[in-house]
Amino acid sequence: MARNDQFGSNPFAAPEIDLSTPAEQRISGRFIDANFWQRFVAFIVDSIICWLIAIILAFAVGISIGVILTINGDDLERSQPMLNRLGYLIGVVVWWLYFALQESSQLGATLGKRAMSLKVVGLSGESISFWRATGRYFGKYVSVLVLIGYLIQPFTENKQALHDLMAGTLVIRD
Repeated sequence: MARNDQFGSNPFAAPEIDLSTPAEQRISGRFIDANFWQRFVAFIVDSIICWLIAIILAFAVGISIGVILTINGDDLERSQPMLNRLGYLIGVVVWWLYFALQESSQLGATLGKRAMSLKVVGLSGESISFWRATGRYFGKYVSVLVLIGYLIQPFTENKQALHDLMAGTLVIRD
């Protein structure tokens, strides 16, 4: 016993583990949840970036397909509905990959969230996987469909929107 007192803590003891819940950690200052307006501004920035990428990519693909159809002598008018659907699909893929890849990266945030010093994390503060970020992204469609999915965010304990609740994520200030 005297040896432990003389040299400090027991070298054979189990390491100390923080067993507090995320809410308790936030009270101690570890997490500060992002508010509605910070998230809204980040979403506007991300939307502008995604629209620009999607429009440029869809335009380039549309022009390329149009040139190929013209060379082959196909009717462009008949191909218009297919080109419209392809443009929509390109937009969905661009938005999905933009959000899922960046939120599951080491930085844990899209460009808009980084501009607002925000980050997406799991309930314990860990980085999220690509598939969890994917679930969170497609959960945003549910948030829109039920109309209040985004509006509940200021009123939940951890400032989570519906898609955050479904994915088990938090948006915190970094």
